[in-house]
Amino acid sequence: MAKVNVQPEGQTNGDQMTQFTEVAWKKSATYSFDVKQDHFYLLNQGNEVVEVKVGGQTRTIDPGESWGEELEYNSFSVKALTDDDDTGAQFHTIATVYGIPGLDRIKGLQDDLNNANK
Repeated sequence: MAKVNVQPEGQTNGDQMTQFTEVAWKKSATYSFDVKQDHFYLLNQGNEVVEVKVGGQTRTIDPGESWGEELEYNSFSVKALTDDDDTGAQFHTIATVYGIPGLDRIKGLQDDLNNANK
């Protein structure tokens, strides 16, 4: 299982987005996150159909197509649906954590942030 080591990009609403591009092969690869994710998006940029398993769901995504959905997960698996071991499909994925992770654990921080935007 590969650990995702891409630094998340902060958004103005407090969401944290982690995005990267990789190649899916015939053999499934699993990518994991240290923090629970709230939204998943995958764009199939290759020429092969890919299968993704995430948050208890399994989806097949045709070349040039994408899929995204709100769901909770810490990892996802992806593979190219091909008979050729040497043929892969490039994909781009975006994982999103809503709000600021751990914000609820620091008493008064959300109020301070809300007041700063007034």
